[in-house]
Amino acid sequence: MVIVHCNEEKGVTIGAPFHRTIKVLLAPDKHNVNELTFSHVVLHARSQIITNTTALS
Repeated sequence: MVIVHCNEEKGVTIGAPFHRTIKVLLAPDKHNVNELTFSHVVLHARSQIITNTTALS
């Protein structure tokens, strides 16, 4: 079993207007987990999101 502390992992920060931080926590090339890829996203305050309206129709 692998235990990952999200606050200790480095991520990539995307700038405004879609300000967010993306972290890959588990992946085949990270922590030797071959079965899955698990990522974590933090949406920062007052950032914009893109809504996919095609999924709603």
